[in-house]
Amino acid sequence: MKCRMRSNAAMQFHTYTFGSMGHTLNTATQTEFFEWFHLTPAERRIEAPGAVVRYRPSGDRFQRLCSLDITIAPAGELVRMELTLDRTFIDGPDSLHARDLVKSFLVAALPAACKDTVPDFIAEICQPVGVGVGRTPGYAVFRGRKRAWRVQTGWSRLRLCNTTIADVPSLIVQVMPNPEAPNARLVGDPQPISIWDYKRFFRFFRDLLGSEW
Repeated sequence: MKCRMRSNAAMQFHTYTFGSMGHTLNTATQTEFFEWFHLTPAERRIEAPGAVVRYRPSGDRFQRLCSLDITIAPAGELVRMELTLDRTFIDGPDSLHARDLVKSFLVAALPAACKDTVPDFIAEICQPVGVGVGRTPGYAVFRGRKRAWRVQTGWSRLRLCNTTIADVPSLIVQVMPNPEAPNARLVGDPQPISIWDYKRFFRFFRDLLGSEW
């Protein structure tokens, strides 16, 4: 079973602030999420619009059971995040660790306004196996009962998909900007001019003209 989570051909890429992860790869890697799960860079590949950096836990126990792919623009801005977990990690004896990883990833990567739109889904992930009724479609995908689910908020696009990667049943959790989000910016566009920029321009021309303003 396959699930195509992305298509880079003729695609526009946007960046925004990924919750507490911030706006750049540097700010993301400084978060408590990276520290708590001991995520370290495992590989890097060129991919539109810039590169994809893969992170894995440094410990042997979980290193091959999960990974985090972060797509960045040439200047280092965050474009997309994909957390991948083996289904054996989610459904096996370490399921509590898998649940904690997915929940913590969503809490760290989603802006606060998004977390308010999917609280039931996040709450169900936190429940031990066998607890709760599994009312949300996202939880059904997380438990492997449904193939895929996606939701778009005013800020983000969240997708979950069960797929097979190198013959290994896996779950992918993807977070990326909603292009219409108030703080979304098309990769390659110049940064908007702030009020401080206008003030600097004003002072420059004032000094240049020798005005008494």
